[in-house]
Formats: sequence, structure tokens, C-alpha cells
Amino acid sequence: MKKRKTYSGTFKAQVVLELLFGKKNLTDLSAEYEIHPNQIKNWKSAFLRQAPEVFEDKRKKRTGARRSKRNVSGRDPGNV
Repeated sequence: MKKRKTYSGTFKAQVVLELLFGKKNLTDLSAEYEIHPNQIKNWKSAFLRQAPEVFEDKRKKRTGARRSKRNVSGRDPGNV
């Protein structure tokens, strides 16, 4: 049985960016890298879906985590 190919995140990003920037179309990329067009479409969808997370303010999430830890420990957040 043929073993599945695995691709690094860097490679996937490179392929998706070539598609998004219009350097090559889906058919050309698929033929060049020997990857099914649906796989490239899936990578593109994941890339675009996760792009907003890059610009999220991580500080807001961190303070929320601290508050939830205090509540779990049994302390009253009003008396802290």
C-alpha cells in the first residue's frame, strides 16, 4: 500500500500564497506539485479561516484565563 504524503505548514502556505497572489492557477499548481486540486482548496480554506487569529490581541485572552482560574480555585473575585 502506498504511504500518504505529508506536507509541512510552510509548504502549504507557499502553495496557497501562490494561488492567492495569482502567480499560478489551481490547475497549474496541482500539476506542478502533484497535489489534487481539492487538497489545495482545503488548504486555502483553512488558511483564510485562520487568518484573523494572527491579528487577535492575545493580551485580552490571557487576562480572561487568569480570571477563570481564580473562579475555579474557589476565591470570590470580588474579594481579591
